[in-house]
Amino acid sequence: MIRHIMKDWPEWGLDGPMPGVSQYHLLPDGLTNRCWRLDLPHQSVVIRVSAANTRLLDIDRGREYQLQQWAASHGLAPKVLYRSFADRYWVMEYVEGREANLQSDLFPLSTRLQKLHRLTPPESLPAWQLVEKAEVYWRTLSQRLQMQWSSWAPLKQQLQQAMDIPITDERCICHMDPNPHNWRLTGKGWQLLDWEYATFGPRQWDLASFAQSCKLDAHQLARWCRLHKIEPDDPAWRVAQLQFRYLAELWFGVQGLKSDQQLEAALRQLLDDVLLQAPQ
Repeated sequence: MIRHIMKDWPEWGLDGPMPGVSQYHLLPDGLTNRCWRLDLPHQSVVIRVSAANTRLLDIDRGREYQLQQWAASHGLAPKVLYRSFADRYWVMEYVEGREANLQSDLFPLSTRLQKLHRLTPPESLPAWQLVEKAEVYWRTLSQRLQMQWSSWAPLKQQLQQAMDIPITDERCICHMDPNPHNWRLTGKGWQLLDWEYATFGPRQWDLASFAQSCKLDAHQLARWCRLHKIEPDDPAWRVAQLQFRYLAELWFGVQGLKSDQQLEAALRQLLDDVLLQAPQ
């Protein structure tokens, strides 16, 4: 794969002679895309190859590019240096720095997220609605579960209806996956990687994403809420946690990272939790 991409070197606008294959280093695999680091005399860059299931995951590369470049202009993300035809791969700045540590970095990460949420969003941003995103995931699942779909359809209907709740009128840019692996402490401060799911929405989505992906314990979660001036029993916060959990479960299901039985059990438990929190 990388040998084929290497041939595009003249198009990337980088200085120096074409590098050899030994200068490309495969980075640890993420859950979707594949990345190589290319070491050059005066800089290092990342070649990120888009995952084959980009469409199934409803990833809008145009929106991702717009938001990552916008974030890069504010020192919050690496800059994209080159986009290949049809976004088959990108060449980006390589971010040197350590990942976040939950024991020591909750405060600086909360400060950095607050900076992101306070920024004026770029104009003409193509955002997505939560139930519309979920509908795309459900469509993929329905194709896989054809013979069993009659038992899943009522569950989908109930969850889609229950999750279609606007939790606040306030909107900002949300990264949607600010887990510790996506943070890097650089010489310019904390930066966020992986803007594939970034959108325009309530800040609580980002906070719920972080809390759930980090599996914050009760003490850490309470501190995380205090740092963002959120009351733990605030209805908007409780709904945001359920909404993000909903998207996460569907995402894992589409990826095949949970069996059909595990996914159904998780979604039915989620529905029970939603009904339990509903006003009586």
